[in-house]
Amino acid sequence: MKAYEIVVDRILGLLEAGTVPWQRPWDPAIGLPRNIRGTAYRGINVLVLGCQGYESPLWLTVRQANQLGGHIRRGERGTPVIFWKWAPTPAEGESEQPPRQQAPLVRYYRVWNLLQTDGVEVPSGAATPALEAAEVSAECVVSRMAAPPSIRHDGGARAFYRPSTDSIHLPPRDAFHEADGYLATLFHELVHSTGHATRLARPAVTDGTLFGDHAYSEEELVAEMGAAFLCAHVGITSRTIENAAAYIASWLRVLRDDHRMVLRASQRAQRAVDYILGPVERSAPEDAP
Repeated sequence: MKAYEIVVDRILGLLEAGTVPWQRPWDPAIGLPRNIRGTAYRGINVLVLGCQGYESPLWLTVRQANQLGGHIRRGERGTPVIFWKWAPTPAEGESEQPPRQQAPLVRYYRVWNLLQTDGVEVPSGAATPALEAAEVSAECVVSRMAAPPSIRHDGGARAFYRPSTDSIHLPPRDAFHEADGYLATLFHELVHSTGHATRLARPAVTDGTLFGDHAYSEEELVAEMGAAFLCAHVGITSRTIENAAAYIASWLRVLRDDHRMVLRASQRAQRAVDYILGPVERSAPEDAP
């Protein structure tokens, strides 16, 4: 089984059990899942680890547990995460020259939550939430986005993003029962707006899609995941799912037809969030355990 399939199967398993990974209520006191060094996980790994229900956000490998003076408790099951980095691929006949292109190197590891271990000495600083430490407010998320779309409260009973005018349209604020619901809806549409031709240029946004087709479904998943990441970033809970059974069944049907969609969508959602929050300097490979 390929590395991505192992993690995607876990996502499908969560859906089949009635848990929607990108709609999980995040606990602001715990923060996003991160490795034992304190580095926050990204993309699909946030979803897989965040749905395990542990009260500690810290995860580590067997080797790391041993290095920190502890061990994994007997009988505890690990959770798969994807590790990937860009491996340079030299052009044919140019092995001595700088690489012309890059190819992703993907593999998976199993990690265990800190609460599945005994005797592990947690490094100083690891317990501090990596993203939440910045104490970024929800309003700041919108204001710090470079050249954001216009936001109008003229959507009636609908919320949508219109690429032709680069504008977000929402119901009036008082139409929402609570502030968290309003912000989650705003974040959803804000993620859609990152697909505009002047930003990340996702084809589903730039070329237009029809309701219900494959590209539309994937773009909706990007927005769902991206909104969940932003909600976690500012410490608010996700929206309550209405008609959950039908919602879950529809995503199971789509994702079973295209196992790669959830991985693609999570990567695009992470890029959208990175764009909204501003440049992120990364010196390490993606989600090194």
